[in-house]
Amino acid sequence: MAQNVVIKNRDGTDLDGTRFDGKKAINVDVGISMPSPDSYDYGEVSYPSGTREVYVFKDGGSGGVVIATLTIDYTDSSKQSMSSWEWS
Repeated sequence: MAQNVVIKNRDGTDLDGTRFDGKKAINVDVGISMPSPDSYDYGEVSYPSGTREVYVFKDGGSGGVVIATLTIDYTDSSKQSMSSWEWS
């Protein structure tokens, strides 16, 4: 089931990100960033399902300490559209 999302400017007005081609484009600052390259020395990716990818960043090689995990869920197996993502 599709859901509509309304994104607001900081002043509360609706965001209009119309590009020259008529499509909508927005930039989102979510206040987080990828781990800096000097904080990890190993990364791995797994695909637990056809619609999920899990990226793990570690310090100390494959058996090291997990620095961050990024989980991305897609709406379907084509992976053309993300439905959600989570940093932990």
